[in-house]
Amino acid sequence: SACEIELKTLGKGIGKQDQYMAVFGGLTVLDIARDGAVAVRSVPVAAGAFSAFVANTHLYYTGLRRDSLEVLADQNTALRARHPDKSRVTESLLAIKALGPRFLAAVEAEDYDAFGRLLHEHWNLKKQLSSKITLDHVDRLYEMCRRDFIYVDDINRFHLQCLTDARTDGQVYNLGSGESHSVREIYTALEAQLHTGIQPRFAADLPGEAQTTWADISAARALGWRPEISLEDGLRRVIAYLRTHVIAAEARP
Repeated sequence: SACEIELKTLGKGIGKQDQYMAVFGGLTVLDIARDGAVAVRSVPVAAGAFSAFVANTHLYYTGLRRDSLEVLADQNTALRARHPDKSRVTESLLAIKALGPRFLAAVEAEDYDAFGRLLHEHWNLKKQLSSKITLDHVDRLYEMCRRDFIYVDDINRFHLQCLTDARTDGQVYNLGSGESHSVREIYTALEAQLHTGIQPRFAADLPGEAQTTWADISAARALGWRPEISLEDGLRRVIAYLRTHVIAAEARP
């Protein structure tokens, strides 16, 4: 088999998932044991669900070709004893492994927005394995149309802290959630609460529109401040405010 030739005959330091997926295809789970044995099982999904999965999953060719052995060699070197990056790489690999059941649960629940968020989490972990995983211009493309959203109450808490904390005198701080979300994720979160049935329309960016915003909030965190209101809760509060103070007011005679 391809695995026998590459792993044993040629002695390549690679995995075996690509070869198995090329043979079995589809939505497939590979359970790979410590001794290398592989158990293969398909993920049963309805035809409509599979179409939705494909519609929510895009693949793009960057025009670049690289040798995976070079990237994996860098990763394997970091796993050696006393290497300064060993702890970081080991923790990232374990975290990636832990994502597997969550990916499966998202697919089985037909929650492809959750699947997308897990892909984002996986990519950020994967970049911790080696500096050769990605390239600057690939990162710029990836982060296009992702933004950092924060609820105003979290900002106000920090402003109030600054009034009594002398350490903030004359300093500049970035405030945000420390996370980025795509515009599509905002739409999905809003639709989950409003149930309008309105479908998004995709259009060209507005002139001068920022492609990516992602605040570095480490300085504020060092003072003990943390964003406490999640994206979903913040949107819920905005909707409640608009319904109570704007829509209701406009409806009054």
